[in-house]
Amino acid sequence: MIPGVLFFVSAWFPATVRARANSLFLAAAPIGIVFGALLAGPILQMDGMLGLQGWQWLFLLEGAPTVLLGIVAYFLLVDTPDQARWLTSDEKQAIKTSLERSKPVQPHAKGTWRSAITKNVLVLAAIIYCNQTSTSILASWTPLIVKDAVHSGYDLLLISLLSALPALTAIISMFVTGALSDRHAERFLYAAGALMMAAIGWGVCLLAPTPSLKIVGLCIAAGGAFGALVPFWALVPEMIGREGRAVAVATITSLATIASVATPCQSAPDIHPG
Repeated sequence: MIPGVLFFVSAWFPATVRARANSLFLAAAPIGIVFGALLAGPILQMDGMLGLQGWQWLFLLEGAPTVLLGIVAYFLLVDTPDQARWLTSDEKQAIKTSLERSKPVQPHAKGTWRSAITKNVLVLAAIIYCNQTSTSILASWTPLIVKDAVHSGYDLLLISLLSALPALTAIISMFVTGALSDRHAERFLYAAGALMMAAIGWGVCLLAPTPSLKIVGLCIAAGGAFGALVPFWALVPEMIGREGRAVAVATITSLATIASVATPCQSAPDIHPG
């Protein structure tokens, strides 16, 4: 889904507002973490209702909206502004003109897999691969990290509330980074700065002597890791021409997805109601 949506954004929004447009989409991940964390505790308490276990209710109630919205999006979204019935001819032309001004730094000749494997694409893939490790850990293991940090046992409410803090920081960081990146027309420095912020956050989380500082470290790491995604994905269309962009974005995200598999695995967080 992500490659398609990011390509979709580049087909609708010019470079001057692309980081902010990316932030609206990419912020959905930490927003989902916030609501998921806050709802997880009460939903898990439904264990045994209608013969379903708590984790089964979690999958049903948090997964159903995604499925329904996917069906709605299929009928509402169109590929390009030219196909949008809700736009006037003047509005379509204005969008087309603004997109024409967004020229990539380096044109990409063909939309083939061979043409996608270029130096720029591989460098971008390596960057997002490293960052994906951070976002994967934050998305999957924050409750376990929080539980170990505060030694709260099975206090689901406390774990849920504290687990939402890094995601809230990530949301703020993404919107702020997107706005500043567009305002200054600068992608690389904001992406690099956010990645450094993530590294500092993980260092604080690892070395902090108190639970509160560990949570602060998690928040810093989340703000940096998720914040870096916004200028990064605004940079990609500026480096790669439209014809090869879809394949290049798919290549970058496919290689980055390996990070989710390579992320250190351990048993799932042992958090149960009661």
